[in-house]
Amino acid sequence: LIPPRAIRAPRKPAQSPGVDDDAAIVAAQVATEVGDPRVALTSLRQDISHITTSQALPTNEEVYGLLDRTLQFANLVVFGQPEQPTLDEDNSEDDKSTASSTVLNDLDESTSASASASRPQKYTIVSPASVLPLSFRTKAADALCEMAYQLVRDPKVIIHEEILDLYVRIQCLLGKPQYLPEIFHLYAHKPIPKQTGTSTIEYTSTQPWHPRYDIPRNLSDTALDAAIHVKDMPLAIAIIDTTVARPNHKIMRFYRKAVPPLLAVACTPVIAYAGASWISTVQNVWDEDMAKYTALAGSVAYIGTLGTIGFVAMTTWNDHMERVVWQPGTGLWDRWIREDERLYFDRIALAWGFQEKWRRGEEQGDEWEALRETCGLRSMVLDKTDLMEGMQ
Repeated sequence: LIPPRAIRAPRKPAQSPGVDDDAAIVAAQVATEVGDPRVALTSLRQDISHITTSQALPTNEEVYGLLDRTLQFANLVVFGQPEQPTLDEDNSEDDKSTASSTVLNDLDESTSASASASRPQKYTIVSPASVLPLSFRTKAADALCEMAYQLVRDPKVIIHEEILDLYVRIQCLLGKPQYLPEIFHLYAHKPIPKQTGTSTIEYTSTQPWHPRYDIPRNLSDTALDAAIHVKDMPLAIAIIDTTVARPNHKIMRFYRKAVPPLLAVACTPVIAYAGASWISTVQNVWDEDMAKYTALAGSVAYIGTLGTIGFVAMTTWNDHMERVVWQPGTGLWDRWIREDERLYFDRIALAWGFQEKWRRGEEQGDEWEALRETCGLRSMVLDKTDLMEGMQ
């Protein structure tokens, strides 16, 4: 689901064993740069196996280098070159979304033949991914996902944000988001290894609630998009549970969005006192102390009233909600601190339900009922009758 950055030449529809001369020349150039794909895949598997079976603690540079090689190989499997191509500057955001879906569908053996014929020409792959046999590309994609998963979940590997970013890009590029929720969980809960001897490693527990273990928003967005693309609702809910629904995400949201306004509110009495003191010196109607404290009380009451109204307006605003809204009686604090969680459920409902607004509420099936029940257990309402089309 990470959109390709460039596609410079149109790709021809999938052909039978014969590939034209131009594609063969480009394939030879790619093979020269990265080596024989089969040999490179075997070498990568051996290097990762060496890390996972060794008793020594690997360095962050070693792990990052292996994941970077895995990402390059994934680009080779998907795009036919070790770097992601870039889109032309005149392409729109909708174009990027279409290209993203095209990349993942290209690895689907059941749809690749029909997709090749109907695919927009400007989203075709420049270099010769088609030169590599489809069976090899599919097996290589599965192997790369499994190897990256085994490497990152190894107890000796510390999952830093840069490593997590590479891992998410690999799995989403290859269309395997099933490997993401467990790693998101390990990102906060995985014990930290420390080398104490030549062959001895000690592990210390982490603080899963700490804000530094919050999954970056761009990674959780990408993971959810990948789960929606493969139409796996339990996976999408698992991604929500391991990202925006975690306590550390709520703490980080509080730090980023609530602390600055609270600091401004905390400074308000001091600023109001200074202003009231100055006003009391430029008037001669009241006693100076009486004027100062009257002005102070008035300014604090004015600012406090407006601040309270602003908080209520911010936490009860629902114009951005489409299908998933909060249940009546849900606390204002919960509405605000869990807004990202509600937004993700809204995206799931929009992806699984009917696209026509007038048909909303007619969805049926076990998955849809499970989604409705899950929203209800989290103080949310799916398709509230009062807000549906024609029911306002």
